[in-house]
Amino acid sequence: MAVVIIGLYVITEKANKVLDFVFTTYFIHFVICVFYNGTIFLSWRWFITNGIIMVLTIFTGEYVLLHGEQQEIKLFEDILSPTGTDKKKKPTHEGIELNNSSAMTDSTSTKINMA
Repeated sequence: MAVVIIGLYVITEKANKVLDFVFTTYFIHFVICVFYNGTIFLSWRWFITNGIIMVLTIFTGEYVLLHGEQQEIKLFEDILSPTGTDKKKKPTHEGIELNNSSAMTDSTSTKINMA
């Protein structure tokens, strides 16, 4: 079940595709089991077990993908910050950093009054 959940997260990426992915995966599993055994299963235990696992996989996949879809989308934070961290930049005015003081000195020792 964990492998299918990882497949859901990586392959489908959307919660509305979970049901299709899980049914397709378990149908392929059923076909492989029939070919391997050479006959269709007559045991109800096999169908009950796989049915319960399928339902659990659907609910778990929906939960994981809905939780992932509700994450905050960070469009410009990775682009603006060179290291990719969430540091807030100081407000600037035409390339000059603004501080709380009324005067500041830049690297060329020129005083800029911001009164």
